[in-house]
Amino acid sequence: KGLEVVGVQVENHPVSNLEGVMENNKKAGGFIERHLETGRKQKEVIFLLPELSSCGYGPASFENLSIIAEDPYDGPSSQFYCNLSRIHSCYIAFGLVARDLSSPALFNITHVVTGPEGTVVGVFRKRHICQLLDCHEKRYFTRGPPDITRKDMIEIGGVRVVLIICYDFRFPEYLRALTVNLHPHLVLLPGGWPRDQSFSSRLPFIITRAIENQVYVMSTNFSSDYNGETVFVPPCNEKISWEGDLLDLSGEKAEDREVIEREATTLRSLGTEEGTLSGIVSLEYIQHIRSFFTLLTDRLPEYRFVDEL
Repeated sequence: KGLEVVGVQVENHPVSNLEGVMENNKKAGGFIERHLETGRKQKEVIFLLPELSSCGYGPASFENLSIIAEDPYDGPSSQFYCNLSRIHSCYIAFGLVARDLSSPALFNITHVVTGPEGTVVGVFRKRHICQLLDCHEKRYFTRGPPDITRKDMIEIGGVRVVLIICYDFRFPEYLRALTVNLHPHLVLLPGGWPRDQSFSSRLPFIITRAIENQVYVMSTNFSSDYNGETVFVPPCNEKISWEGDLLDLSGEKAEDREVIEREATTLRSLGTEEGTLSGIVSLEYIQHIRSFFTLLTDRLPEYRFVDEL
């Protein structure tokens, strides 16, 4: 069993109205359709767009949140991607601004997932708001609900998927809580990372989160000389012996088999240009890694501090 996950790297266009939002969506939709024209690598496929992909990340959108905020279930962006998902029988994860659940005067950075039936199958709200270097979110946004629930995971063809947003990944206890309670195979990590002083630590953090939780990670970013490097990271960075097929590839041509195996086991990334990056999530490979490196089963159920000398 496998899942194709496709990171979509598009330019950042902050907008101040819903007309601009829909222009961003149409452009991103074009990248999705062009990728699908090249052929699927698995029956199930999910596309991941960057953080706030619909409205863009920056002052032009942040200063107009009351205008561009949308209903994550029935707003214009969700209707657009629900229709695109239904037409192409795929999953799409995209970013927008949603009003906070507790107060319509507050706003959440939100990611929505649409499915092949043309419906919204998941809504994820950013839990950690970034106020660091070139990121200035706390003036505009509030954090999503703190409690982790089963709604923090969706399942696609047997692959369990969780989604965290940008700054969320800098908190290891957050992803570990998702891992221990929901047992995901794939972490979707949309972001809008600028190339400020913190950018050099981004990839080491992502690799660490993938290895310590034994999950695949697809992390998207915007396209520009100041962003870029959408990356797909497998659950293991070591070369280990492998016996058996990563996927059921008996019906694939030799050259196609080689591509699929490579895309399930190697780290790859884009540069700064617009484009798409495809990776394969292999349940068989994750099972092999977790049985070889028994990190998750060797951990103690609890680590207590006892104040004794």
